[in-house]
Amino acid sequence: MPDILDIMKIDNRFLDDITDLYRRTPLMAFMHFCSESKKEGVVLDCGAGAKVPPLALFKMHGYETHGIDISEKKLGMAKEFENRHDITLNIKKGDMRQIEFKDDSFDFVYSYNTIFHMEKNEVYKSIGEMKRVLKPGGLMFFNLLSVDDDGYGKGTQKGEGEFGETYDGVDVLHSYFGDEEADKHLEGLGVIAKQKRAGKLNIGDHAKGYAFVDYFLAKAP
Repeated sequence: MPDILDIMKIDNRFLDDITDLYRRTPLMAFMHFCSESKKEGVVLDCGAGAKVPPLALFKMHGYETHGIDISEKKLGMAKEFENRHDITLNIKKGDMRQIEFKDDSFDFVYSYNTIFHMEKNEVYKSIGEMKRVLKPGGLMFFNLLSVDDDGYGKGTQKGEGEFGETYDGVDVLHSYFGDEEADKHLEGLGVIAKQKRAGKLNIGDHAKGYAFVDYFLAKAP
């Protein structure tokens, strides 16, 4: 693995930006599985746009990075990050429900805190698309909102376990899943690990309960 200092010009601004990513435990766990797999290291992030793109972690550790995002706003945030730190993460506009890459293109594919912002049938379609572009034996990660999250039931119900809310004038959909609900949509994917994460976040003067189901998967050889 290349030395981090040879991969990127690290300065204090970059360290300030990147520190928060190290608190994102599921991503670090996925990176560990990727490292242990000894594969080439070409990774795709579905929902990659952000003020601090998670792909930056993979870039730091020597991976060839690619990302897609449907949101122009999020893409703009990612571009600002790239410009600020003089790096290229290869993030472009794209839809995980119809990924514009060929079959078997990537060693690793993931979607972090993104895939559940769709109707459930679209979530399952996206899982299928992520599997399609993953090489045989490649690894996949995604996390789903659990029905035990405090947000469940809030907003306008769109479908079973699907609720829409408006944030800053933008309509946002959240789909919530039972612990085993998505398992029947994992054909051709073996479970490396699956975990339920739940806890409390202190926001201002009140605590919000969160709950996720994390999937770490491998495509059949």
